[in-house]
Amino acid sequence: MGLPDEITIQEANNNLDIIEHQGRVYLAFRTAPEHFASDQTELHVVSSIDQETWTHEVSFSQDTDLREPRFLSLEDRLFLYYAVLGDNPLAFEPQGSRVSVLQDDSWSEAVEIFDADFIP
Repeated sequence: MGLPDEITIQEANNNLDIIEHQGRVYLAFRTAPEHFASDQTELHVVSSIDQETWTHEVSFSQDTDLREPRFLSLEDRLFLYYAVLGDNPLAFEPQGSRVSVLQDDSWSEAVEIFDADFIP
């Protein structure tokens, strides 16, 4: 897969979701130094028409672990939900969930949803 130049892959690449929305395929994935929690985690979204050439859509990093991306395509909007966790590789530290919405070719800023200790 030829990723866009905006994305730097780290050692661990996991926690992904994929969906077709309005003629494009969207892929969200987590990249980090290792599988365990890290403050260097990034969550990326790329899209493609042909699944050979990929376009950078949006990236998220919060100096803490981000996991479990999930897409929802609803009419003309594409939602991306993800979990925010801590940066201690030996602890489970839920810090809530976020959602970002693609509408009119633009991703919104990720906003908090649900209670801080709830991970859907």
